[in-house]
Amino acid sequence: MQSRPPIIGLVPNALTVIRLVLGLAFPWIPAPWRLIVLVIAVLTEILDGQIARLLQITSTTGRLLDPIADKVFLSAVLVTLVTEGAVTLGQLLLVMSRDIIVIGGASWVVLRQGPSAVRRMPPSFLGKCATAAQLIFLLTLLFTTYGRQAMFVIASGLSFAAGIDYIRRFR
Repeated sequence: MQSRPPIIGLVPNALTVIRLVLGLAFPWIPAPWRLIVLVIAVLTEILDGQIARLLQITSTTGRLLDPIADKVFLSAVLVTLVTEGAVTLGQLLLVMSRDIIVIGGASWVVLRQGPSAVRRMPPSFLGKCATAAQLIFLLTLLFTTYGRQAMFVIASGLSFAAGIDYIRRFR
């Protein structure tokens, strides 16, 4: 059996780091480039986990870094859009309800049980659906006016439901 070059093992985490850096840079990216940046972020979200599972190179670092990159990217985009008036603060809070709940809940669990408790908090299918809906909502905000309200309702509903699910699962 042929072994993989060690560099291949870095690919999934590198994709996640790209999304993290794009999130940190998003507020300074010129508006005409934002759709391209969002598409790149969506692709890294899809590919990082798929590549890790396909090549059987999942890591604790990846499991911790991926949701952080998601939250940083989503937060940066939404806060930027709030400051520009494209999204209201209420919309931001609803779309990010799951993330707010998860961050608060994870902080509580870590304080009570220690950092190793985070490894016992795997993402759920509902959480993955919420992330997908959030990213699609952002795409509709930057790409078209069609379907914005529907995607807002879907993203907010899935985010809130996923947040409640995380509370139920990890209480």
